[in-house]
Amino acid sequence: MITVINDRTRAEFQFRRGEIHAFLNPYTYLKLRENPRTLEHFDQVHFDGISLCRIYSWLGLKTVARRSFDMTSVAKDVFELAGRTGKRVAFVGTEEGVIDDAVETLQQTFSLNVAAKRHGFFSSEEEIRDYQRHLLDINPDIVIVGMGAVRQEKFLAQLQDLGWNGTGFTCGGFLHQTAARLNFYPPVFDRLNLRWVYRIWKDPYVLQRYLLDYPKFLLLFAKDYLDWRRSHQSQRGTNDGVEEHRPRMGSHSKLPAAPEALMAVKRPSEHEAQAGVRV
Repeated sequence: MITVINDRTRAEFQFRRGEIHAFLNPYTYLKLRENPRTLEHFDQVHFDGISLCRIYSWLGLKTVARRSFDMTSVAKDVFELAGRTGKRVAFVGTEEGVIDDAVETLQQTFSLNVAAKRHGFFSSEEEIRDYQRHLLDINPDIVIVGMGAVRQEKFLAQLQDLGWNGTGFTCGGFLHQTAARLNFYPPVFDRLNLRWVYRIWKDPYVLQRYLLDYPKFLLLFAKDYLDWRRSHQSQRGTNDGVEEHRPRMGSHSKLPAAPEALMAVKRPSEHEAQAGVRV
């Protein structure tokens, strides 16, 4: 899990056609940990929450900036770009009726070209597939999905697997929050990194996550980190051993000639290496 995350984090936010983005916090980490292959299909993974950023930094894994899909972070940049360039945007998520209020607010604020909107509750996998095929037919440039952890990631991964080549973002509860007000977090809470306090106040149901899921996250993340570290050290040790036994160049030594068959083997491209069945 940590290796997958490390390979997909970036020093800077990058908007690229054909890439899909996921956002991690302790809660979504736990959910995706139970579905580890799902995250492998994403091109960029961002840290939604200052706590995960600091843990990563403290452990020396990577120094990453907080990026959330909300108006304090990535969402504003994405919608400003879409409004400025006329990119067509589709929204999937939250509840029936609520999605209309959220999209109307965003459309009026950023002059968005809205290609489609739908609530995030589906009665069956077949209904999901039907709507994914509909999105494939209308081919929006950007798709925003807020269906809850794992479901939203699977939705985007499956859509991309069907052949859609736009830019996708998971957004968690962003659409639900935006239906109430555009800037969900008051500036003082954002500036002091106390967004979680405001979230509990506005959405009391998330208190359970902080009391139960976050301690569980700390334990399981510690286990994942120790497993990753042992594997990383073992791999380094193996590479060191190869270096020690590698023949040294000198006047009386030669490197063995590589067999022609081995030299003719074609390396797989990055696209071929990453190809596989979507989860």
